[in-house]
Amino acid sequence: MEEIRRRTGADDRPLHMVKTVRHELVKLRGTGIKGHLSMVPIDMEPTPIILAYIDLNLQKPSRM
Repeated sequence: MEEIRRRTGADDRPLHMVKTVRHELVKLRGTGIKGHLSMVPIDMEPTPIILAYIDLNLQKPSRM
């Protein structure tokens, strides 16, 4: 999480691209996006950060 916060302030185009793609996928699939995460180890500790971000995107209302 600290690495993401640190890189957010910098001009980090790869991170921005990944965040945009994730946001668009969540917008398109909604809660069904979790059914497409078969390669993400959901029982890991700590939980993979992608899952937290997907949940965050699912809570935000769409701006379209």
